[in-house]
Amino acid sequence: MLATFIIVGTVAAIPEDIEEEGTGHQPAIIVETDSHFRNEDGTLSKNRFTVLLWKGIAHEVQTACREGSTVVIRGRMKSDEAGQCRLIAEKVSYIHNHR
Repeated sequence: MLATFIIVGTVAAIPEDIEEEGTGHQPAIIVETDSHFRNEDGTLSKNRFTVLLWKGIAHEVQTACREGSTVVIRGRMKSDEAGQCRLIAEKVSYIHNHR
C-alpha cells in the first residue's frame, strides 16, 4: 500500500524561519491549486494545502522559490493520532515563471 501525493500549484507562503531540531517546530509551505469544480457563480475556487518540510528541503525551498512561484511537490501522506492527514514533502521541483 502506498500513501503518496503530487501537487502542482502556486506557492502562497514559504517558511520564514527554520527552527533547530528538537524544538517541535516543523516548517511548512502553503501551496494553492485551482479546484476542478465551479462555484455557484461559475468561478473556480482555490484549494490551499499545507505541506510539511524537513530541514534540508525547507532550506532549499526558502532559497529557491518565492510566493507566486509554481512548484511540483511529491511526497507522502501520514495520519496523526487524531486521524488528520499530514502531507510531507519528499521532493520539490520548481517551474520557473517567466514574467
